Parts: sequence; structure tokens; C-alpha cells
Amino acid sequence: MKSKPFCKRFLFIILLILLTSSFSYPSTRDIKLSSEKSIQVVSASSSDFNNQIDVMTYNIRHAKGLDGRVDINRIISVIEDSGADIVGLQEVDRFHIRSDMADQIEEIAERLNMYWAFVPSLQFSFMEYGNAILSRYPIITKEMIYLTNDIEDRSAILVEIETPLGLIEIINLHFGLTYEEKESQMTQIMLQIQNIEHPIILMGDFNMTSDNSLMQDLTDTWQSSRTDSATVLSGLEIDYIFANNGLLILDSWTIESDASDHMPVVAEVSVTEMY
Repeated sequence: MKSKPFCKRFLFIILLILLTSSFSYPSTRDIKLSSEKSIQVVSASSSDFNNQIDVMTYNIRHAKGLDGRVDINRIISVIEDSGADIVGLQEVDRFHIRSDMADQIEEIAERLNMYWAFVPSLQFSFMEYGNAILSRYPIITKEMIYLTNDIEDRSAILVEIETPLGLIEIINLHFGLTYEEKESQMTQIMLQIQNIEHPIILMGDFNMTSDNSLMQDLTDTWQSSRTDSATVLSGLEIDYIFANNGLLILDSWTIESDASDHMPVVAEVSVTEMY
């Protein structure tokens, strides 16, 4: 019985696409602060009381599971069961035909009663695909970082979040596939964070293992979520959480799930001193 409404929506979408622009990379001026649509958190996490927070990074592949089905409910269940306080998501769809026109990040945030922020990497008319952050705590500011690329447009999202540990800056990224792309994108990220004085968490899908030479600065000087477990179907560990500027990673682990082709990584984060 759902087919008729969906067909009407589909035809309307096609008409809009024909009348509007083709693929374009969004200007940061076009991105509205998603805090306008944020959900006020009504229940505090238990980590509010023990000076630590749980942080997750998760490439959700627009909620397409290993069985080939797109099911946002499975992604929501994974995040909810993890108890994570701050979540960086990669490969998130908004109003995309392949994911039934859902606004995936808003739906996840509403169901989990969390704040959210999103930046697109790709736009096709009103359809968007990119990176997002969920938080139990208020998101104060948001910035999109455009990452140079050769194959596919990439971006990172930078936010400031007021947490029980104080103000923390979070960067959630998704690097490219070639060495040249990753080299340029890593340089951009390191330049972006060199002047950040607040505690900082850098997380996402790096598309490379920790022994890659491009990861040396991070693995040598930052706290790391290294789990020595595969985070993607190929058997490699390419999804990480890094912390610096007074933050400690106490423990980290992956969560087994078939909701995406990546496994989520969770880290317990605390501080060396309160800011």
C-alpha cells in the first residue's frame, strides 16, 4: 500500500531534478546550522558522573547492510546499544532516492534524542551525502572542511561541543582512496588543527591502516583507539579515534554488526586535567 505515495514522490523528485542543477559541491555559506533542528536531551548519560565520555566513529554506508538492504533501524540500534555520547558518522544520506528519501541524520537524532550536525560531501539537487555528528551535549559551532580530491568529493566536519569534560572540538572525516588524495587531505587536516588549543578528538574513516607513513604524526603523538581488530570487511583496521590536548583514551573496542560494511569503533575518553 506504500507504493502509490512513493511513486508520486519519485515522479516529483525526477521533475525537480530536471528543473534544478546537476552535481555541485556546496559552499560553506549554504550550510545551515543544524542546531536549529537539534533535539534537547532529556536524560544525561551515566558518563556525566564519572568524568569520561564514550565516543564512536561509524561509516554507515547510507544504512546499507551486508544483506544489501537499506535499514536505518539497524544503524539506530547499534548506536543506541553502544551508549555512545558523541558519534561521528560517515556516508550519511539526506533525501536520496537509494535510501527512500529519508533524512537519515535527522531521523537517527530524533529517535535517539540527540543533537546533530551535518555537512555534505556530494549534492545532487536537494539530495545530499556526507558526514555527520551526533551528541548528547549541545553542539556550539559547526564548520565544513573541504578536502581536495581526485576521484570523489570529500569533506570533514568540525564542531565544538560542550561536554562534562569541558569544551571539546571534534573533527569527523572521510579520506579518499588514493595515496595522493590521502596525503593532501591529511596535510589539510593537520593544518586545520595546529592552532586548536582546546581538547580535540579526530575520528573517522581514514581509509588506511595505522602503519601507513601518513599516519605517523597521529600514531606517534596522539592518544589512539587502536583495537587491532578489523573495522571493514577486507579485514583491515582503517577507522580510528584519536585524542589530544589533555584528553586520554582509556579503552577502545569495535562492535560486531551487519548493519554496514564497516564496524563501529568506540573509545572511552577522559582528561588529564579538567579544562
